[in-house]
Amino acid sequence: DFLDLSSNNIYGPIPSSIEDLDVLAFIYLFENQFTGTIPKVKGFVEVMALNQNQLEGPIPWEIFTTNLFSLALNDNFL
Repeated sequence: DFLDLSSNNIYGPIPSSIEDLDVLAFIYLFENQFTGTIPKVKGFVEVMALNQNQLEGPIPWEIFTTNLFSLALNDNFL
């Protein structure tokens, strides 16, 4: 399953409820105006594209305990 909200000019923090979506394999939230920190995710996330937002703070270590093979974080404030 995938979540694709890319290129929608969405602003504000990424909802923390995304942490509970353990069935997502692909998360595409790039080219928005998301702010705040990167949420912790669990499950079988394989691709996470959060580039071109306004995210800041540390990268949660939980991201690296998934099946992640692609992580795009460029053009943020990390």
